Amino acid sequence: MINFRRKRIVRRKTYHKLAVAGMTRGAGATHFSILLGNYYSEVLGRKTAIVDLNEDCDYEFLKQICTPEGLINNNVYNIHKVVYYQNVTRENLAGIFHENYECVILDVGSNYRKFINEISMCDRKYMISSIGLWKIPGVVTGLKEVQFNEQWKFLYCFGDKESADYISECTGRRLYSIPVINNPFKITGRQLMEVERILEA
Repeated sequence: MINFRRKRIVRRKTYHKLAVAGMTRGAGATHFSILLGNYYSEVLGRKTAIVDLNEDCDYEFLKQICTPEGLINNNVYNIHKVVYYQNVTRENLAGIFHENYECVILDVGSNYRKFINEISMCDRKYMISSIGLWKIPGVVTGLKEVQFNEQWKFLYCFGDKESADYISECTGRRLYSIPVINNPFKITGRQLMEVERILEA
């Protein structure tokens, strides 16, 4: 059940193509991609698609529990107002970009190095990290290894502000905290305000 309540629409800066990556597997890229898709579709009223370039098979499970049984073998399906694409090749991706979508979200998961060319076509990129104490060295190394431009925004969903501040000092990258949202199809008004603060920063 989706519970994104449409607000009075304010003219906001939006992006046509977005990429969501995870510094490591399980960092939360898919969860944030779905949340982002629902936000663009339900709150901003944009015609939105999510493209699965992740290799974790999370969308297969989502499809099984959220779509009619007859669509189980379909690689293109709708959940509420968002269109989901699975098993997408690079050739298919070009066609999706030319469809009449106002927002296309690429969920590349931890495969961001593999899809660097596709990511380069996106207007905004989100890198999500888990910054628990034992994860900090790997995050610092990862942020230093990859060449990120100003279109990248760095988020974390597991960890504390002290860890985020330490990583920022080591890498020169500002990290934004993602609010804890257990269900990306259901969000409170306060959580929505926090998400918008991140997107508009």
